[in-house]
Amino acid sequence: MKSIGAVAFVSAVLVVAGMDSTPAEELSFDIVPYPQAINAIQGAGFVCTRDTVIRYHAETSRQPAEMLAAALRPATGFTLPVAKGGSIPAGILLTTENADAALGSEGYALRVTSDGIVVRAPNAAGLFYGGQTLRQLLPPEVFRKHQVGGTKWLIPAVEIRDQPRFPWRSFMLDVARNFKTKETVKMLLEQMAIHKMNRFHWHLTDDQGWRIEIKKYPKLTETGARRRDTQIGGWKTPKYTGEPHEGFYTQEDIREIVQFAADRHIMIIPEIGMPGHALAAIAAYPEFRCPEQGIPEVAYTYGKKPYVFNVADEKLYPFISTIIDEVVALFPGNVIHIGGDEVDHRHWKACAKISAMMAREKITTYSDVQVYFTNRLVEMIQKKNRRVMGWNEITGDLVHGSTEQRAERKLSKTAVVQFWKGSSDLLRSAITSGYDCVNSTHSSTYLDYTYGKISVKKAYDFNPIPRGLEVQHHAKVIGSGCQMWGEFIHDDARMEYRMFPRFCAYSEVGWTSPEQKDFEDFKRRLEESHLKRLDYQGIRYAKNVFMHEEHSAEEFADWVKIGEWTKPMMDKEYIFEWDASAVVKSAGRYEVALIFREGKHSLAPLWMELLEDGTPVSRDDHPGYAGNALRNNVYRFELKDFNAGSRYIIRMENCKSGGWKTLGDVRMRLIP
Repeated sequence: MKSIGAVAFVSAVLVVAGMDSTPAEELSFDIVPYPQAINAIQGAGFVCTRDTVIRYHAETSRQPAEMLAAALRPATGFTLPVAKGGSIPAGILLTTENADAALGSEGYALRVTSDGIVVRAPNAAGLFYGGQTLRQLLPPEVFRKHQVGGTKWLIPAVEIRDQPRFPWRSFMLDVARNFKTKETVKMLLEQMAIHKMNRFHWHLTDDQGWRIEIKKYPKLTETGARRRDTQIGGWKTPKYTGEPHEGFYTQEDIREIVQFAADRHIMIIPEIGMPGHALAAIAAYPEFRCPEQGIPEVAYTYGKKPYVFNVADEKLYPFISTIIDEVVALFPGNVIHIGGDEVDHRHWKACAKISAMMAREKITTYSDVQVYFTNRLVEMIQKKNRRVMGWNEITGDLVHGSTEQRAERKLSKTAVVQFWKGSSDLLRSAITSGYDCVNSTHSSTYLDYTYGKISVKKAYDFNPIPRGLEVQHHAKVIGSGCQMWGEFIHDDARMEYRMFPRFCAYSEVGWTSPEQKDFEDFKRRLEESHLKRLDYQGIRYAKNVFMHEEHSAEEFADWVKIGEWTKPMMDKEYIFEWDASAVVKSAGRYEVALIFREGKHSLAPLWMELLEDGTPVSRDDHPGYAGNALRNNVYRFELKDFNAGSRYIIRMENCKSGGWKTLGDVRMRLIP
């Protein structure tokens, strides 16, 4: 028996191609996230056929067995029977009998021989995850959505013992800024299940939209779920779609999605943002704003807005309580997220009721006003048998370089702190003070950031345990989260591009032990197998993100300058164009380079294409970076047919993040 760690060997896919008895030492297992212990064993492996039976023993094992049969059906074409009982070995068995309790609530043990497959786990979740691993032991084609002919569904002989590193492995989707359909949400839940993530953090409300039906307060969706326009082109630009944007989930929609998630052992964490990021709710029910302020409309620009709940108004709390009652009835999970980030104090400072409350309650800072409010919510929500979770501003710490004072009051220790911003000292302080913490440090986990800001390797190397934290405090870091914020993510294609393959990297952050992680092997597993799985599922991931080209400006001195980028351009547009007709004089292979000259910020292209009379004829689809370093800043094109008299244009999409104080050249050449 040989232990297979993070080392590159001949892919198990080769076994399917005809090598029925490949020696164990030549196998590799391209599983994502990677298991804690995996051992190849001698033997030909197990061939799944239309006669294979999936069996289970206890009723608790039925659902994982049925889910596995359903997952295998489209590509194999096999309607595999699911039956209770049966001996070992015989087909595929999922069982909790004689499982090792040390595997915990989500761990499993899996053994494949030529006689059959046994997945054993203490709980149904572990059996489900064992089934996900089993799918990845099959050829990548098993992830196709239609039947694949001529494939031998061979699973190599192997033993696996596996369990997650962290109990909390979350993905957050922001639907408040740009609404996503039920079908999109379900697709993402399916990806979470494949990648063994177990917490879906659903950002349902914000300044730009309220997306959850509350029957007692219908104006939350009648007014709050619709805005008259949407900003595009960057944080500071006055450019808009010119069209209304709307959408919300009915309570029936939510019940359907909650059940879909539960079938995949995913708990949904609804986020109802307060006291800030509440403009959509205030637009619907303006009586809950600070009365000195005007009546707003739902925001159609992005960025933090000053409107906050008037937490001194006692009528606010029954309003919140009723909303939470309906939320609790919809979501069976034990956590309600209240947001709590980026609370603007300006309206509180101008509010006579807030001032009176501060005097009455002996509150001295506006950070303490927020802690006071949060603790009231903690008490309210605890009575509903739920825990409060919030972004780390709920602790009363200052994370935005504010001149305000840090809160003197202490946040209830029952609250869960999701750390997103601030120094690592603040995170360590929250952990050592006894709070359960989820580490979602924005500079390492935000999926809306470009690949220039967070490369796949940076995502993979993220460690939720902060450096220097004493071992006795490690258990208070209950896990990690990755976040897909919705500003400027107007369509699913852009969302998928930003998410994948970094999403795959974050799955190993939460599941795989540091001892089993190896980026080069992760890269190999993706390139040899896992990206094919994404292809077969229709995921529009970013390609060529493992490129590591580094250049200097001097390399491009002899190339022809076809244009530049300037701050006025950056302020106005996503899409840049430059006329390349002076360079493109024949068919051939061309290169375009982006060379940073000066400025505080960088250029972060997403893709570039060559157009002939307005029609794209060649495209390079990789993220680049042109700033204080030049990384992957060269784009390559092939022009197969040259048409004299045509106009040739280089077109590029830039990522909107960071800032616009930047200047640089665009240079081009015909490759000799």
